[in-house]
Amino acid sequence: TDVDSFCGAATVLPSSANVLLPGGDARPQGQVNAGIRNALLLDTGSLSVSSVADMNFERWYTTSTMLPEGDVLLVGGHDGQRRLTPIPEVYSPATGQWRPLNNASIQNYGYFYPRQWVMTDGRVFSISQHRMFFLSTEGDGALQDAGTLPAWAYGDTGTATMFAPDQIIYIGGTVSDGYGAALIDVRSGSPIVTQLDSLAQSRRTWASSVSLADGKVMVVGGSYLNNDAVTASLGTEVWNPQNSQWSQYSRMELPRLYHSTAVLLKDGRVLVAGGGVPGPLLNANAEIFSPPYLFDNDGTLAERPEIVFAPQNATWGQTVGIRTADDASVSRVTLVKTGSITHAFNMEQRFLELDFSVQADSVSITMPATANLATPGFYMLFVYDADGTPSVASMLELGNVAAPPLPPIDPTPTTPPLAAASILDNGGFESGKLSWNDCAAASLTTPASTSVEGAQSMKISAGGCMFQVVPVQPTTTYSLSCEVRSTAFDYASLTLQMLDSSFAELDGVSLQIDTVDFGVYNAVLQAPADTVYASVDLYSEGTANFDRCELVPQTTAPTPAQPPTTPQPPVVPTANSLLTNGGFEQGADGWFECAQANLTNISNESTMGTAAMQVENAGCLYQEFAVTAGKTYQMSCQAKSEATQYSSISLTVMDQNYTALDAALIPVGRNTFQTYQSQVFTPVNGSIGAVTLYSEDRAQFDDCVVVEL
Repeated sequence: TDVDSFCGAATVLPSSANVLLPGGDARPQGQVNAGIRNALLLDTGSLSVSSVADMNFERWYTTSTMLPEGDVLLVGGHDGQRRLTPIPEVYSPATGQWRPLNNASIQNYGYFYPRQWVMTDGRVFSISQHRMFFLSTEGDGALQDAGTLPAWAYGDTGTATMFAPDQIIYIGGTVSDGYGAALIDVRSGSPIVTQLDSLAQSRRTWASSVSLADGKVMVVGGSYLNNDAVTASLGTEVWNPQNSQWSQYSRMELPRLYHSTAVLLKDGRVLVAGGGVPGPLLNANAEIFSPPYLFDNDGTLAERPEIVFAPQNATWGQTVGIRTADDASVSRVTLVKTGSITHAFNMEQRFLELDFSVQADSVSITMPATANLATPGFYMLFVYDADGTPSVASMLELGNVAAPPLPPIDPTPTTPPLAAASILDNGGFESGKLSWNDCAAASLTTPASTSVEGAQSMKISAGGCMFQVVPVQPTTTYSLSCEVRSTAFDYASLTLQMLDSSFAELDGVSLQIDTVDFGVYNAVLQAPADTVYASVDLYSEGTANFDRCELVPQTTAPTPAQPPTTPQPPVVPTANSLLTNGGFEQGADGWFECAQANLTNISNESTMGTAAMQVENAGCLYQEFAVTAGKTYQMSCQAKSEATQYSSISLTVMDQNYTALDAALIPVGRNTFQTYQSQVFTPVNGSIGAVTLYSEDRAQFDDCVVVEL
């Protein structure tokens, strides 16, 4: 299209779900940081981009706001000569045309991304620099001045969120050294500004604010000096509207400064991404924050309520029926609009608390009364259990299409029964631990009510593990299937082993679990000629739920099926390795002992070449290498162990004082060589990487490689 949408705006249009992209930079025409008339449309069905009618005015740094009738309002921005574009205009998706609001000039206000929202009376409330005003979009429009923000609440680069109808929190900015926060209450029809408690960290420039699923407001990123990594605010702060208090949570790995973003995901987590252009770091990467409402008091991942049925559409004021896995436990229902954020301002997000009542077999929810309360578009619908844990959201479009009547309950189960041919006993865990054995503390494995079918699954946490051993036929191919969910940041696995008459492992396959919702994991393995038993092993270092585990003999040997949501890591190219002598052909050259020297020896049990490294009896070996902040490093090693005690490979990044900043540790639990891979991301103060090989019984390591991705 020869259009540069850089520093434009974006809005998801109702009904079509296409994205309107108005404005941007005249860079292709040789004018940098100057406005354009162009507007693009991303067709989210075909993933194609095309031009729509040009705007009446050039715009760079404009704000886009969805109006109650489904049109899109643009306010502010620069023209092609870098002057304020004073006349707002409205785009109609129905006609594809723009309409100027000639009687609503913002000539006396700022150009820079006005912070604005539709109020419950239908007017648009806007904050531009230190001034406030109301806009009417009827006809040629009208503007009404609404006063000036106090000096302690002013700042173009502050961030703002409407956390409840007609109530806004304005955070950070250039004044008060970026520690300030203001409550702007417009419920009376005129703004009333109240000073809130200060932030713990300065957010003078480019912080982002996000409405969480529970209505609290999260603030991340920003810095004291403009776009400065040294004075960057890495901590996470959350404001609670119920008591007006701030809380601090875990720190980000990297500064998130100019052009960074933060948006709420359907699973209740927050994606924090980008930052740079220009910047001290050009962050083509992302981090994910998991709010406290996703965890139990002991720090393990909480069991979540589940929405079984919810409509895809609803209209204003409608009573909508949904079903959950446990309707009686529903304690709260919230609605959060999908976001569109740039330059420290999310133009679309809004949060609403919904009235509801629990019926015999459903939950009745009352939608917002008008489109002024909840503008047309797409929302995340969350339900909460008695502990305050939210579900994964169901997507709902508020518009002119009403929700259908609640369908009757299907008397037939939606999930097929466990395969009759399965040789595992109690694979659905409906009988608790029956037929399964603990291989760690029994308290780490407990039946749980969150399940795919039936009443229970098996919850495994904090290094817990379970196994079941069954007789099998040699040379027969067996297919293992389990439905599993796990924390996204802790290691969990599903393993199938073939054993001889002494229970020694002959072959095995292990799958790493990384889905936060239940997903099907499959492993296929042929029993060697001297196989007598098969063992199915369930393991988790965080919290994982296992359900519907089946082991079925097959008449033919199909291709092993990997879970679609668990892509296998790419093979590490040896030529680019940052490790010296990773194949141990030169003995221990380049490697250093971290225990007694006689606990590491050269072994001829290798995968390539003539040598590998044997580590035993709590011996360990390590090698350091230089790393670069903002880069991801991938490690790959071939390894095997006796698997009677603990063995591992770890990849660690450290600062210049050798303080560990991040690490990926992989247990080695097979007695045949297999590939172990992991990745770590280097935070801003990272400078040293290390690979450590460790074994408490006896393990062999070979072909260790680390590359920068």
